[in-house]
Amino acid sequence: MQVHNEFEQGSPEWQLLRSGLISASSAGEIYTPTGKPATGAKVESYVNRLIAERVMGKPIESGFTSAAMERGHEIEIEARTWYEMAKGVDVVQVAMLQENDYSCSPDGLVYTDDFLVRGLEIKSPLAHTQVSYLLKNKIPTQYIPQLQLSMFVSGLSEWDFLAYHPDLAPLLLTCQRDDEWIEGFVQTAESILFRVVEGVAKLKPAITQVEAA
Repeated sequence: MQVHNEFEQGSPEWQLLRSGLISASSAGEIYTPTGKPATGAKVESYVNRLIAERVMGKPIESGFTSAAMERGHEIEIEARTWYEMAKGVDVVQVAMLQENDYSCSPDGLVYTDDFLVRGLEIKSPLAHTQVSYLLKNKIPTQYIPQLQLSMFVSGLSEWDFLAYHPDLAPLLLTCQRDDEWIEGFVQTAESILFRVVEGVAKLKPAITQVEAA
């Protein structure tokens, strides 16, 4: 596993580094929380996105930052401080973790005696969504792929999930590693990556010819 901490998450360098990789935040695009390969146009779009990023050598994101994203960033800082106090730990921030063609960008890492012991994922939902999370008292299903792939990339067996709203109670739960889910995901992802490599091989010669013309 490679730890990238030479720049910040969200920076142009971070966007460039993760382009063309299967990221934890996109894991649900190809594999469902219940452990089945995703199907339909969403998968095709994701494959094409990876092909485009690898052919271009850069991300397709525009770098747009909305007011909601700025709010989320500010709340994330507050949430991380709350987590440190609640757990009695120091949270380390890095840009990205990478394992070959897979990556994750954790909201925090926790070390004990220089050993990585757990990761942290922070969400800052709107008030009504936070209430829903609190009433159900479980990790929202849509985040399971992100958490599981983060554990695959990092090699960890636990990953904390924190849903935080400044005016409501926080929800802190721990997701356990599911090796069966991860095995199924990797099998599916490897087939996706094979298609990406094929797509790049088809497109690169044509682009080279256009550039040479």
